[in-house]
Amino acid sequence: MSNEYSDATRRNARIYREKVKSYGIAEPIHQQIGSLIQTYRINYFENSEFLFKYTGMTKKQYARRVEAMGIKNVLSLHYKIKNQIMIGFDLIYVAALANVFKLPTTLILNHRITEIENFIPEEYGIYQNMYSEKRKLSYVDYVAAKSDSRSVYKRVTKEKAMKKSNYPPGVVNILTYINHGI
Repeated sequence: MSNEYSDATRRNARIYREKVKSYGIAEPIHQQIGSLIQTYRINYFENSEFLFKYTGMTKKQYARRVEAMGIKNVLSLHYKIKNQIMIGFDLIYVAALANVFKLPTTLILNHRITEIENFIPEEYGIYQNMYSEKRKLSYVDYVAAKSDSRSVYKRVTKEKAMKKSNYPPGVVNILTYINHGI
């Protein structure tokens, strides 16, 4: 009986060794997890860089939003990933990026947005240069707005809105409907 057990054990061990050789799963588990973390880190960095450039959001604006959620050191995280001096990676940063840009976490974690065919950011509510506009009025705009609040302010804000928008596909231009009557 013990002889049959040892033969079966030897046979199973031989089969396992052959599978390891043919499928390449002989790496230790910590190396497999390390390669996954590296992939997640690269996907996070490239997706965040693409989203910053596409939307016009600065890293400081992003850091303020993420710090308001209670997550700190986002700027140092980007610096460490860029210069490859980071050992681990926390998935809370992926969740924060997904929350700020209203994207699915799995999309940011598992894919590079730039490599996805037929990816349209407008479907997720992300428009080009949506965060690049100034928040404060310049002195000229402020004086023009104060002089006649009915006509001048409307004209100035309408002209600014028309200049800064780039008419993303799939978005209805409400101003034309208001001007021409609905």
